[in-house]
Amino acid sequence: MRFRNLPPKLREFGSFFGDLVKTFAVVNLGMTYGYSFSICVGPSMLPTISERGDIVFIDHISYIIFRKDYKRGDVVISVSPNDPHRAVCKRITGIEGDIIPTNRSNSFFDLQEVVIVPRGHVWLAGDNPSNSTDSRQYGPVPIGLIQGRVVAKTTFTEFFKRPFAFVSSGLPPYLKNNNASTSTKNSSIVSSPNDDLEGIVRHTDKSNSNSQKDSKNNESAET
Repeated sequence: MRFRNLPPKLREFGSFFGDLVKTFAVVNLGMTYGYSFSICVGPSMLPTISERGDIVFIDHISYIIFRKDYKRGDVVISVSPNDPHRAVCKRITGIEGDIIPTNRSNSFFDLQEVVIVPRGHVWLAGDNPSNSTDSRQYGPVPIGLIQGRVVAKTTFTEFFKRPFAFVSSGLPPYLKNNNASTSTKNSSIVSSPNDDLEGIVRHTDKSNSNSQKDSKNNESAET
């Protein structure tokens, strides 16, 4: 049956539905590969992201289309390694080859071991380590799970009152405030089987050479 033989109202509905599908496809394409908005709720990114929820502006195109690399300090949206149906907002605190001190608990400074971030992965952490489920629990995260970088934010009450406030990359607040450094002395190295052994040796030798200096800073760090 040809569309021109349909009743006028049915043809109008078909035309409207077709335009709606096209519009949805364009919007979905733009939000997947361009820019999008999302709502982040929870205490894990305090004080950067409000516990009650912030509307965040996400840049996808720079990393999907233009192949820009994620950097330490970037606040990103990632698929949760624990649940593929959930997205999490965290900060990248380590990239491949970095040594990350961790005790897989809620205290950042109570160190027991270090993890070497494997190739093609990043280390995600919340800005509020005392109330965050992050790479300390689920380990290094594949870069492929990251959906984009959070570049700006606003609140529900001020969405129509003022423009977005930029979310800058950099050290998480708890590291800025404490200016603490870490030591690998008397710690075990946890790594992935596909780690570059030369990279492990290189980073380990460098960290061991500074262990005495770092241990002094650990003694004065807040816990």
